[in-house]
Amino acid sequence: VADLPLEEALRRITEVAGSTLEVERTSVWLFDASRTKLVCRGLYRRSLRQHMAGAELDASEFPRYVAALEANRSIDASDAQRDSRTAELAEGYLKPLGISSMLEATVRQDGELAGVVCHEHVGPTRQWLLDEKSFAASIADMVAMVLTLHDQRALAARLATSEDRYRTFVEISTEAILRADLDPPVQADEAPGVIAAQVAARARVGECNPSFARLLRAPTGDALAGRLVAELLPPGLVERLAREWVQAGFRFSEYEFDLVDPLGQTRWILGSMVGAVRDGHIHSLWST
Repeated sequence: VADLPLEEALRRITEVAGSTLEVERTSVWLFDASRTKLVCRGLYRRSLRQHMAGAELDASEFPRYVAALEANRSIDASDAQRDSRTAELAEGYLKPLGISSMLEATVRQDGELAGVVCHEHVGPTRQWLLDEKSFAASIADMVAMVLTLHDQRALAARLATSEDRYRTFVEISTEAILRADLDPPVQADEAPGVIAAQVAARARVGECNPSFARLLRAPTGDALAGRLVAELLPPGLVERLAREWVQAGFRFSEYEFDLVDPLGQTRWILGSMVGAVRDGHIHSLWST
């Protein structure tokens, strides 16, 4: 189930769990983002072979039940309507559905209660066996694993979307955009003159957009990748700008200079520059 979409994975899990434990209802309830509600993300009714979802429970209406989930790995309530941990659910939930016994296994992520897998027996009360309790715990762990993988995939998708947007912005921008990488990184607490000299000696084109490439009459940005920035600009310019940039706190809101391109044409350049400083070292420079 690890590779399935979340809702399909939960359908598979609840169906297998319900059939194995021979309970009428197996469901996965997860806290919403505000942690004020438990939302049913998947319910399997074995007698009907039916899957449902969407019901909600207001956590504030069942404080003893939620506290029991927080405090315990599982709840094995043979007489769920009278058990002190689950009795709050009796009038509005258990009795109308004919649920007599409950075997609850908590779902935890990073040590925090994320929800619960509910195995609900309809009919005469039922004593839960040790192996049934162990199985329920393993089902809850599987749900936790599926949630973690889903979160990771969702994050990866968001990052990919952000990367695509960033790439699109950089590519279509009419502003010349350059990222220069420093390898090895430059220590940020050196004297300004030392930093400027090291930046001039180490800064290489990491990436640049078509506008920057056109500025230097290069066919593409890839054609400039890996080149020393100091070789692409007038002699001494990079070191001078670096010295002023260091004095400004590694951030230029505005700088200007004249650039003679490979065809001999002089261009007046107005730009800005910011450095990526981490752990006391300058790793790269961004310039527009």
